[in-house]
Amino acid sequence: MKNEKYWLRRFIQEKALSIKSGQEYEIALNKRLDQLLAIYEQDIKQWYKRFSDDLGIPRDETVKMLDGIELKHFEMTLAQFKEKAIKGGYNKQLDSEYFKSQIARLKQLESQFKAEAKDLFSVEQLKMEDELVNQFNNTYLHDSYNIQDYRGHFEVNFATLNTDKLRHIISNPWAKNNENFSQRIWGNYVEELPSQLMDSMLRQTLTGSSYQDIEREFRQRFSDVKSKHIHRLVVSELGHAQEEGSALAYKNQSVEKYQYLATFERSTCDRCAHMDGKVFKLSERQPGLNYPLLHAYCRCTTIPYLEESPGEEKRWADGKIIDDMTFDEWLNKAA
Repeated sequence: MKNEKYWLRRFIQEKALSIKSGQEYEIALNKRLDQLLAIYEQDIKQWYKRFSDDLGIPRDETVKMLDGIELKHFEMTLAQFKEKAIKGGYNKQLDSEYFKSQIARLKQLESQFKAEAKDLFSVEQLKMEDELVNQFNNTYLHDSYNIQDYRGHFEVNFATLNTDKLRHIISNPWAKNNENFSQRIWGNYVEELPSQLMDSMLRQTLTGSSYQDIEREFRQRFSDVKSKHIHRLVVSELGHAQEEGSALAYKNQSVEKYQYLATFERSTCDRCAHMDGKVFKLSERQPGLNYPLLHAYCRCTTIPYLEESPGEEKRWADGKIIDDMTFDEWLNKAA
């Protein structure tokens, strides 16, 4: 009979594989995002050919005005810059047709960026939905199998989940702001990303930067937004799907308790570290309080707390005894 330490490692290894799968998806998603960057760079190259002259306000004055504006959104930065420029006596420059046409084109470019982002993410939304369904289902099935294997009693008559039901589950809002994953994607990439990129464009062009400077800053801002939001989105959304898959497996396999496992990294927060090893009743499970995810970027997980000893034999419901069974064999029987 395999001891309990073996089974603990077995459950943890499954969780580690789920995290790795999420990382692979994130890498693939970032590659697809680079396609959007390439499209944007073509747009700004065309824009720069038309608008490459200085505004007429001394560069050092423009830099001073922009240095005091910490915002990263196009319209807000523009409003504050105009206010400072007027106080500095640069009304004429702001009223010039050249400046007005610059701003009008920047606004047009922002709308163009948003349309291009929407085109990409209308497809990306479906890809991520498929990945969430896949993560939920894989976690649910593997946890169900491991629990049965631990107990030494295989059953094929457990509750399976169809794709439509899974899509409904993962579309339900779960974050504190009551948004679902789709809304967070659109908010970040159809609105947030273009606005921040246009803020970068505004700052660079007001100071008469070269195209190389504009391109460098543009790429940096794109990468900053991408790395921040995409990593948060993938880790949080896929992690939530995985943990909800585990919770449903626990429930359908009559597991009464679960144990919280913190993922120990340099970034592990005190809150998660404090929860490590604690055991809770499944009936009292509260995501965000005593069940992952406790916060964005949370990589902590749970394992079933099985007080009974591991089983020695495997049985089907019809009484047929078998020595062992792989996950694929079990899944094929259950299909």
